[in-house]
Amino acid sequence: IFGYSILPDFVDANLPITIEHKCFTYQIGGVQNHIHFLIGLSPNIALAALMREIKSRSSGWLAKKGEFPDFRGWSKGYYASTISYEERVNVINYIKSQQKHHNVVDFDNELNEMCRRCDMEIILDDLR
Repeated sequence: IFGYSILPDFVDANLPITIEHKCFTYQIGGVQNHIHFLIGLSPNIALAALMREIKSRSSGWLAKKGEFPDFRGWSKGYYASTISYEERVNVINYIKSQQKHHNVVDFDNELNEMCRRCDMEIILDDLR
C-alpha cells in the first residue's frame, strides 16, 4: 500500500479511532501490503467492531489522499493475537523494523510459517 513516507499521516489519521474507543495504541507500522497495529483493546469495544471501523475509515482516508490509485480496499479478513504485557516491547520493535524485516522475509512466507507453527488454518481468500 505505502512506504514509510506516508506512515506518519496514516498514524495521525487512525490514532483518533483507537482514542475514541478508549484503546491504547502502542505502535502502528506497515509495508506495501500490510499494516500492523499493537493496541491495548478496551472492554468498551469488540475487536471485530474496532477492526471494521479502522478499515472503513482508513479506506476513506486513502481514497481522499488520491496517492493510491491501485488501492481497492482492505482484505476481507484480519489477523489478531494476544500477547503478554512483557512481550509488548518485542512486538513494538518488530513493528518498527518491518521495512528491514520484509527485505529478508516476504509477507506470504512469514504468514504461512506463523500459521504452520501455531497449527492454524489460513484462509487465503480472507487475506486478499
